[in-house]
Amino acid sequence: MKIAKITVLFDKDVDIHNLNEVLHALGSRWQPQRSTKMIENAPALSGDPSSIKKGEGNRVIIDATRNATESQHDKSFSKMNIECLKSEFPELLDGIDEKI
Repeated sequence: MKIAKITVLFDKDVDIHNLNEVLHALGSRWQPQRSTKMIENAPALSGDPSSIKKGEGNRVIIDATRNATESQHDKSFSKMNIECLKSEFPELLDGIDEKI
């Protein structure tokens, strides 16, 4: 595809239409050095103003799947901050939804 400069791979458990899930997966499953692939001199739209050479550009593929980090350790993926707060300090968030 000539349009996509950034492609991100997610597991099926990530709802790609939910920004919170997407950001959580990126933050907990992606390590830039080992889970990013650069593709140089790929076909690009001829009208792309960021291209140095007309019709040519670069792409990046980000692997934000569990497999990308599984081999490094056996730890389970951390909970989201809100989950930690609710479990440790349940009364802390009382009434916040009504105030917002």
